[in-house]
Amino acid sequence: MEMSKSEIFCPRRFGQFLALDFRNCAKRVGLLTILCGLSPLFLLAFTFLINSAIGNNDWGINNGIKDMVSALVSVLYFLYVPITCYGFLTDKKDGSTYQMIPASHLEKYISAVLNCVIVFPLAFSVLNICTDLILTSLFPFRYSDTLAEIINIINKPEYLSSSLTSFFLPLMISSVALAGALIFKKNKISKTFLTSAVSFILLMWIVTSFNFDAGISRDLISTVWYSFQCVCAIACLIYVYFRTKKIEL
Repeated sequence: MEMSKSEIFCPRRFGQFLALDFRNCAKRVGLLTILCGLSPLFLLAFTFLINSAIGNNDWGINNGIKDMVSALVSVLYFLYVPITCYGFLTDKKDGSTYQMIPASHLEKYISAVLNCVIVFPLAFSVLNICTDLILTSLFPFRYSDTLAEIINIINKPEYLSSSLTSFFLPLMISSVALAGALIFKKNKISKTFLTSAVSFILLMWIVTSFNFDAGISRDLISTVWYSFQCVCAIACLIYVYFRTKKIEL
């Protein structure tokens, strides 16, 4: 029996469900979003305490440390949010309760993607960038360069490495985490992280096994790398759509 258009997607019903779903996600990861967004402040405070304890008054935060901390916090946040918000879908009790909410599969799928791939990652990123800018303005000698300036410096052609913060796309990480939330039954965060890490290592091993022309531009490599991540993100979101449809999300 085919569903009518209103049964598949009703704007009013979708709006009500999206608001409900957002509130539930905010209860789970709202505080975490704020804390992770304020991570530059915690880094500055930690550095200040350490240097004060050893009596060092001439200190400043190294750009490499700032980039590494930003990348670590971002990756862990983008992995944690989708799994925390929707990992319960594979649980019989909690998943069944969610399925009983009067909304179509498409509406629930769009809501999940909006919340864990766009809304919360965007909120974290905005708060993180604003905190970074404020600290740079208030403490120019301790917290000299903004994260955007650091990424721009490290990503210049004369550098062999890339900024860790800009290496992985948030879209890709969040999409992989959402897929991991549905693939694994237990220990979803650790299994998703380990699987992603092993897959990345294997990918790098395969890529480095080919003899590429040394004259290939860095811009071309970056374009291929980010395009590949977009393809992975789309593949994961397609998997999530059909996987949730199978369990009647």
